[in-house]
Amino acid sequence: MSLRRLCLPLIRPYRLSYRTFDEFEPYLVEVVDDSGRTGFADGHISPGSSAETREGGWAFMRERIPEMLGRDPAAAKAGVLKHFEDSKVATTALACAVEVLEGNPLLNCDKDTTLPLLTPYLIAAFSLSIALSMGELGATVMVYPPGWVTLPVGIFALSDRGAIFDAAALTMVLAFSTLIVLLGLARIPTKASVR
Repeated sequence: MSLRRLCLPLIRPYRLSYRTFDEFEPYLVEVVDDSGRTGFADGHISPGSSAETREGGWAFMRERIPEMLGRDPAAAKAGVLKHFEDSKVATTALACAVEVLEGNPLLNCDKDTTLPLLTPYLIAAFSLSIALSMGELGATVMVYPPGWVTLPVGIFALSDRGAIFDAAALTMVLAFSTLIVLLGLARIPTKASVR
């Protein structure tokens, strides 16, 4: 088994809510058995996202690797997985390297595979939120500041003052604007295209 700690500088900083990264420091684990089969995996402990630290993960792997040497893959993997709660990322990197060595069938792609895109689901969620927000009056009336009028509030105000035809005209504007947004969303391609 070999264990490497890499330092990969980024072209531009990668900003997260809890930290900005200028480089990634993943661990790379490589496993070779007696017959020459090879397995590899990597893991990246992101400081601040959990209680794990890079130094702790490195120490954990250096401690576990000698326990794995000379054992059959299933026993080595089971032995390291017993310590999963101690260092989840480090354990996963070690166990995944063994799974690749074992030739886990889930890792083989014998044919082209198409994965579903999130785009259709995001479009559906956005469409629903647009449709609901266009007609939401109760919450808007409670929180909108004076002088700031949304279409639903304007429709309510006009109908409350008895200007039914003006309210109806504004309702048509609201309906058509909602329809235009929803039709625009429907035109977004939702299938992967080969480039």
